Amino acid sequence: SRSLAVYATELVMFGGFSAYSRAAEYSARAEAQREKQQEEEEVAAPAAAPESSASDPAPTPASASTSEATKESDPVTQESTSPGDETTVPVPMPGMSGEMPPPVMPRDVLISFFSECGQMLREEQFIDELVQVHGQKGSDGVSERMLQLQRHEIVSRGYDYDKATEAMRWVPRHFPGDSEVVSSMQEFMRTCRDVHNIVMRRAPIEMDRDALLAFLSGVKERIAADEGKEEMVQLFERGTKMHLALHQLQVKELKERGFSEDAGKDALARASVMYPDDKELMDAVKDFEAKSQRAIVMAMRARNVNRDALQTSGEIDDERILTWFSSCNWLMDQEEIKTE
Repeated sequence: SRSLAVYATELVMFGGFSAYSRAAEYSARAEAQREKQQEEEEVAAPAAAPESSASDPAPTPASASTSEATKESDPVTQESTSPGDETTVPVPMPGMSGEMPPPVMPRDVLISFFSECGQMLREEQFIDELVQVHGQKGSDGVSERMLQLQRHEIVSRGYDYDKATEAMRWVPRHFPGDSEVVSSMQEFMRTCRDVHNIVMRRAPIEMDRDALLAFLSGVKERIAADEGKEEMVQLFERGTKMHLALHQLQVKELKERGFSEDAGKDALARASVMYPDDKELMDAVKDFEAKSQRAIVMAMRARNVNRDALQTSGEIDDERILTWFSSCNWLMDQEEIKTE
């Protein structure tokens, strides 16, 4: 189960931005589908009485906070963003996949929870604590501390944390037309996002603006060079997923500049929060994302494998075939491929 605090605070993960997170998402979906098919085959006994059960929750990509914190990519959620802020706030909407669980917390208890927990999050003392946590554990620690507060408030009201947070995703379906409970939930989610962003702006950062700009430029040059392209292809041929091959090149660039992977992840995740009006940096980040996607596309083409070869060669196991199909699904979703 994922809590609202995670939904509200997840940022783009280091490692290729959307190129990284979307490829990881497709791989996760393919793996989940394979496991689901295996489970269905095991329980498909004719004599057994069918019993409905909740299907798997929506897949989660990588994120900066949870790793995350990706962001959450449920295709039927609605996202809201603040101007100049890349952090998204998914809002549960009718039509979500899976069987709807029953309500856990009554409407009055929900409204009380959203209001009181949001007020606790906004307290200056708690924000100062989160800044200290960030210095010790990074953005993951910040999100975890916010979750601890949320867990305490739910459990202290006498409810199971996992069941309650799962049911919160369905609040608009549980209380159709009840604008008070829905708006209180949305306000709580905005509070989670805003508090997280305040912490991101206040906490010390290892890579400053100029260092981040230099890193972005260095990665673009590295993946555009013949040596970088060949390295990505070789990594893929050895079984490394393409988005992870790109990630390795980025980590190499960071280390050559004297920064750790965590420092790069932190700087990228906080860029839109710390420098929302910095056009030069925001353009560099967008160009970095586009070049990362382009690098994966070109490396996949250079690999020059096809479906029949993978199925008939006998030299590639099922897991790598599944990975390849997932990569193809991601590629076919790219605007560049659609145009061609």
